[in-house]
Amino acid sequence: MSSENNSIRNLYVGLSVLCLLAALVYLLNSLFNVVGNASNDEGVAEHFVASTNERIKPVSVVNSGDVNVVVVRSAKEIVEGTCMSCHGTGAMGAPKVGTKAQWKPRFAKGMKSMMKNATQGIGMMPARGGDASLTDADIEKAIKYMLKKSSL
Repeated sequence: MSSENNSIRNLYVGLSVLCLLAALVYLLNSLFNVVGNASNDEGVAEHFVASTNERIKPVSVVNSGDVNVVVVRSAKEIVEGTCMSCHGTGAMGAPKVGTKAQWKPRFAKGMKSMMKNATQGIGMMPARGGDASLTDADIEKAIKYMLKKSSL
C-alpha cells in the first residue's frame, strides 16, 4: 500500500510541477507580449497623456478680457456716473453742481486742495467719490467740469 501511496503522491507532485511550469510559461509569454507591444507602439504614452488631459480639462474658462485696457471716460461721463449722486442733489453737504456760491470757497483754496479732498475723501465723501477705478486725471477732469458748470 505504501508503494501505491507513493505512486499517487508522485503523480500529484508531477502534475503540480507541470501546472506551475505551464503557468510560468504563460506569464513570461504575456510579459514579453506587453513589453513588445509597448515598444512597437510609440504613440501609447502620447495617447495616454492626451486622453488623460481630455478627461481632466476645465469645464469652462473665464475670460476677463485684457486687464491692461485703459478706459478713457469724458469728464461729463465721470460726473454723471459717479459724482452727481451727491453733487447733483447736494446730499450730505456736497456742493451742488451749478451753485457758484457753494463752490467758490473750495475753488479759492486751489486745485491741489480740491484734488486732495476728492482723492482722499472729506466729510461724508468717500475717497475718489467711491469709485476706486478713477485715476487722478479722471478726478481732475471731473472737478474742472463741475467748476465750469458752476460758472467758475
